[in-house]
Amino acid sequence: MAFRMLSAAAVLLPTFAALLAQEPVIAPAHSYPANLTSVLVADLNSNNAPEIIGLDNTSNAVVVLKNLGNGKYGPATYYAVSGQPSGIATGDFNGDGRLDVAVAFGAYNAAHGKVAVLRGNGDGTLQLPMYYTVSIPADSIAVADFDNDNRPDIAVIGNTNNNATNTVAILTNTGSSFTEHSFTAPTYFTANGFGADADFIHHVVVGDFNGDRRIDLAYIDECTQCSISSEILFILANTTSGWQAKMPAGGGGSTSLNAADIDGDGLSDFVIPFRGCHTPCVGVAVLYMNKNYAVASSQDLDVLNREDGPTPFQVVVGDFNNDGITDIAGYSAGGTDQNFNQLPLGIMMWTGAGNRTFHKLKYYDQPNPPAQFSSLYTAAGFLDKNSSRDLVAPAGTETQVWLNSTSTAADPCAYPTSGGIHVCAPSATVPSGKVHFLASARTNTQPLNRIELWIDGQKKIQVFIDRLKVDLAIPNGTHTASFYEVGASGLHIKKSVTFTVGN
Repeated sequence: MAFRMLSAAAVLLPTFAALLAQEPVIAPAHSYPANLTSVLVADLNSNNAPEIIGLDNTSNAVVVLKNLGNGKYGPATYYAVSGQPSGIATGDFNGDGRLDVAVAFGAYNAAHGKVAVLRGNGDGTLQLPMYYTVSIPADSIAVADFDNDNRPDIAVIGNTNNNATNTVAILTNTGSSFTEHSFTAPTYFTANGFGADADFIHHVVVGDFNGDRRIDLAYIDECTQCSISSEILFILANTTSGWQAKMPAGGGGSTSLNAADIDGDGLSDFVIPFRGCHTPCVGVAVLYMNKNYAVASSQDLDVLNREDGPTPFQVVVGDFNNDGITDIAGYSAGGTDQNFNQLPLGIMMWTGAGNRTFHKLKYYDQPNPPAQFSSLYTAAGFLDKNSSRDLVAPAGTETQVWLNSTSTAADPCAYPTSGGIHVCAPSATVPSGKVHFLASARTNTQPLNRIELWIDGQKKIQVFIDRLKVDLAIPNGTHTASFYEVGASGLHIKKSVTFTVGN
């Protein structure tokens, strides 16, 4: 049986205001010919109208749909790559303020292990790929600044054909190229008499899981000959003395892995869709972390004890109903409920209620879904130039855009409609004691990585989400609060406000 913790913090009753949270208004708006096996949203020309980027494994290409500036997209452009791609990420690797694309290759074949970097031209187009060999068959990729030098690095993980070799490779960004450092990935399972060690590692993600302001790695370790309930969530803690393995509870039956600061406490948390009967069968697990790399509390969202129940393969997080609280969404290929009623294809969404709780699941049906289609991927971003986050889901040979038209009237600190930071608190004068800080951010080079809060030149907190809400004890006197948004490119945008505490 998978181990899923529940604490009092996970079952707090939502406030009356949370019970009245508005429903998101989101619907499919446009479809575009593009057969994508993965998808993300990133602004390749820094105009607040991000592109849709994905992989086409049939033609072995990186695919870009250029945003026309209003949430509509032009025809797909294909950038051929050498080999079948298995993962995609973005970052500004040469420090020119333009997003680049990184692609992993070589699943199961160490001889083909490599990473391609396609430089962005700043106009929505990409240059020819440059290849960097890695010592593993890279089947999962993530980008972050692991050594705190303000340059994004690349991490990949992978397995050989018999899963006997499981490796992590870090491509450290030197500014003009990359230096590889590889090491054996910590794994849990041992040989069980049926051949080589059966570990298989995948779904690498990045985050600060203990709040030490160093970016860690996390991945799932599964056993090819074991029950899915035995899968292990590993964290590779990025310490000053090297990478150290941690094993928080949870992760069984995962179909993907996402990391984000769900509750805004400065620690990255996990959101894990899971499938396969190990009590329960399907659902989405939210694991809230504490500062010792352990799970502080967890919550399973809309679990079902039927293996053919609906659940997204991949989820995205963000405030979709504009109430200042983080939500969870993902595309579901349908299924049946506990009473065997058929459920439709479309978006599944859980809006946040605060206090680490969520509202009841809401379905958004997909009208006229393609036949014999099962989307595995979902992406999110501000596709048009309003303050509401939209969704993208590949739909067979089509890629669908779901636009969000939710009102911002209930938003305590609405997102900017262009790149920048909206500071909603503190006011110019506040009473003695704790000061309330509230801001939202939207970076020119989506997606946003984090928001940092500095008081009088000292960094106080960072959150890996695009809203910051925190109360801090500040002594009486006049102070300067500086809010920094840090985008995927590493670009910092700063906004400072002066406030006085007390008389």
